[in-house]
Amino acid sequence: MQYEEKPGFFRSIKRIPKDRKVKIKEAIHRLVIFFETGQRPVGLGLRQIRNDYWEIRVTIKDRVVFRLSKDKVEFLLAGSHDDIKNFLKNL
Repeated sequence: MQYEEKPGFFRSIKRIPKDRKVKIKEAIHRLVIFFETGQRPVGLGLRQIRNDYWEIRVTIKDRVVFRLSKDKVEFLLAGSHDDIKNFLKNL
């Protein structure tokens, strides 16, 4: 499996405070472990939001959206519920 952080992901994470960025990176790491080992990630709230778009819950406020294909995971956005809704509207 390949993993890629898209430019939009970097832009979205740039405005997030450092302590929350650390939690986002930890959640992504746990997700990668899931894809590599098959061990179900506890507490990530992994769910499909549209076709090949998925999200994980990092904190009550923060989510990460990614696109999942056969052999690739593309991290697209880190943000709030509203950020996710706006992102999905613009697809």
